Amino acid sequence: MVGIQRTIIRDCDAMGRLLELNLYIDVLSNTHPDFTTEMQTTFTLNVNDNFTYKLPPIKDSDENDVPEVYIRTMEAQEDQYPPFLAFDNKTRSLVFRPREKNEQGKIFYFTTIVKEKNSDTIFYPYYCTVKIEG
Repeated sequence: MVGIQRTIIRDCDAMGRLLELNLYIDVLSNTHPDFTTEMQTTFTLNVNDNFTYKLPPIKDSDENDVPEVYIRTMEAQEDQYPPFLAFDNKTRSLVFRPREKNEQGKIFYFTTIVKEKNSDTIFYPYYCTVKIEG
């Protein structure tokens, strides 16, 4: 429904006169912000690796809000979130530091969310996996 929408509200006053109110609403398109280049979503590491992945720059093509990024568990995979993952919000980097031997041979899952700061509905999830060799 992008474009100008018109709504008419009609009623009668106490003297039987017709009252009419015209509302014009300009509906703008709104898409989620996104990375300017493709994000890496698969990582293969070894125990005791220190790996930092800087996320690509973000752009909101509509330029109507501030884009932001956050990390969360992947739905239906909450118990496989990588405990060795940290997110540095200042540099917008994923920091991986696997240390435990029992993590070898396992695959972990998380979601990187790109969203508009002032919206809970305008976002895009990137589903990510981390495989620990061994």
